[in-house]
Amino acid sequence: MADLFKILRAYLVLGGLALACITVYRLKQAYGWLTVPEQDSLMAPLLSPGSFFRIDRKAVEKPLERFAVVAYLKDVRTPDAILLGRIVGLPGERIAVTDGAVLVDGKPLPEPGRATPTYGRVSDMLVPRDHYFVLVDERSDPRFQQGGGNADSRDFGPVPACRMIGRLAR
Repeated sequence: MADLFKILRAYLVLGGLALACITVYRLKQAYGWLTVPEQDSLMAPLLSPGSFFRIDRKAVEKPLERFAVVAYLKDVRTPDAILLGRIVGLPGERIAVTDGAVLVDGKPLPEPGRATPTYGRVSDMLVPRDHYFVLVDERSDPRFQQGGGNADSRDFGPVPACRMIGRLAR
């Protein structure tokens, strides 16, 4: 009989721990807390892999500004695939990436503190209405030389505003 009580107590403790973990996870989702995926270092040094940060979900209810760091869905069919990036192109602007530089309406984008080139090539592209051109901070990643980096607008084009989840809270 004593063994039965020990087993029952163990199940209750494990059940309580599981319930606590689920509660914390749900609270983090409800109040905008997300975790950077462990393998993701594309927003370094701003965010390190595995770090916690707060996403302001209400920020996407109004137009976003240049250089805002946002969380967005690459594809609505995979809602768990949340990406992070920095807005560099606004609706109605022409964006190009050439010779290691980002051009907005034909002029180099001034990015204070940016010393590394931006790999990849994007022909002159008009950012459509209700879309944003989003780039990761680690743009010197060689995967973008031939394309296939699969992390920002250089690969999959401007991101529709409806896919924006929120903005990194300050």
